[in-house]
Amino acid sequence: FGAVGNIPLPWDNLVERKNLVQGILEKYKETIENSGKMDVDVEISQIDKKISSTKNITVLKDLENGLYKKILQANIDNYVRNLSKTKEERENILDRFDIILNDNDMSALWLEVNTWKSLVSIQGEKEVIPNFTMEVDLTPRAFAPGIGNTPDMEVHTKEYIIVPEVSLMTGKVQWEHEGSSVIDHVTTISDKHPDKDVIGLFISSNINYRTFWQFFVLSKSSWLGKPIPVIPLTILQYSNLISNYFDSNKSIEDLYQQLKNIASKAQEIESFNEWKEWISTNF
Repeated sequence: FGAVGNIPLPWDNLVERKNLVQGILEKYKETIENSGKMDVDVEISQIDKKISSTKNITVLKDLENGLYKKILQANIDNYVRNLSKTKEERENILDRFDIILNDNDMSALWLEVNTWKSLVSIQGEKEVIPNFTMEVDLTPRAFAPGIGNTPDMEVHTKEYIIVPEVSLMTGKVQWEHEGSSVIDHVTTISDKHPDKDVIGLFISSNINYRTFWQFFVLSKSSWLGKPIPVIPLTILQYSNLISNYFDSNKSIEDLYQQLKNIASKAQEIESFNEWKEWISTNF
């Protein structure tokens, strides 16, 4: 059959590669124009000159990767500023949570992206940092890296940080894999930002009783001599909460206070089953 490596591919041809990267540059220009961003003509002109002048495919590949990152960031900025606040997009977010619960096709990846979108869509001054990767059209690409105690995403404000972690793991496996990692994420972020209050939010299709118990205990006290609050919610509970926030135009401050109230409730009662029932009743 011959060696596959001997077959010349279009992107290995200098001219074809230049045409490819030039097309991506045009896409970047279109994205920038649609976003209303100004003062990028010089940058675009410089990239255009590099594409025209280089005779190195590696340079073209680097330009291509850089342009994709620029398009992605421009789309994220536009989503945060504009699209996320529209009624249509908020309906899409709520519909996607239903799809995640009823369709296994990329559901775990979509749960990360859609939770990020839902938090971005809530009113209020904050930065919602995705630690996973998305395609340029803001669809899922890859999970958050499971190294360095990196959470799925982070919600930063001037006074506090919410650390959301999402998972479709259920049963004992959920407790074994998520129970300690979620706590580690919260403590790591807390150590990095000692001047801010940090609270965790764990979202899954179902919460295993061991996971629930662990978060209940640590919301009361821990080996650090202080509570490590993590609030467990099912996807349905969280979706209902977000729907209410959209309808009532509530803000990220309201979410933070609601999570704090749940953590405080854990300190008032003795049984994790009572805490679980209280959360179910209120969501």
